[in-house]
Amino acid sequence: MPRTAFGRLRKQTFFSLAEANAAIAEVLARINDHVMRRLGVSRRHLFETVERPALASLPAEDYEFAEWRLARVSTDYHVECKSFFYSVPHALIRQQKGAEK
Repeated sequence: MPRTAFGRLRKQTFFSLAEANAAIAEVLARINDHVMRRLGVSRRHLFETVERPALASLPAEDYEFAEWRLARVSTDYHVECKSFFYSVPHALIRQQKGAEK
């Protein structure tokens, strides 16, 4: 939210969250519909013509954060990951493989 929106609301007192949200929505609508001098169009017009067509839908699956590190396969065919040892095929000896941290 732009600082100018806070400036316009600084002298108002709100007695509920819904009242504050309604006032913020009004100020943001005014800011987004204001025609910018240099471009000659409003922020809302730019969003509708440039940004909205480029938006993609959200992925069906939730994002799952994971950290990865390289692990070298030792001569006993094991890789250590999170203090556990996992066996791997013997063809991977001395190779570096990605392991979830």
